[in-house]
Amino acid sequence: MWHLIAAIIGSSSLVILLKLFDLKGVNLYVGITINYIVGALLAFAFAPVKIPPSEIFSAGWLTISMVIGAMFMLSFVVYGISAQRSGVAITTISGRAAVVIPVVFAFAVLGEQ
Repeated sequence: MWHLIAAIIGSSSLVILLKLFDLKGVNLYVGITINYIVGALLAFAFAPVKIPPSEIFSAGWLTISMVIGAMFMLSFVVYGISAQRSGVAITTISGRAAVVIPVVFAFAVLGEQ
């Protein structure tokens, strides 16, 4: 139950924080980029297994992970633009619909169980 409450608070606060960027005059792109960099640095600092940077830069998965990371970052930019232009409620509802529609499609059309 606590995980559900934390997920609801986290997803709701994300949209509100992106809206606050606009109200406080923070550039959306700069705010998301700095957040992304701080998150990466904290992940490296508190990772239970320390991997040397030379091993990361020579790994075969680095290119695809950078593409996925850029797409993830772009999704935050789109989410932030939507929150600033359309409002928190509309953005939250459309975000939920973006999850519900594929799930319903998977059950109804593809026969997932």
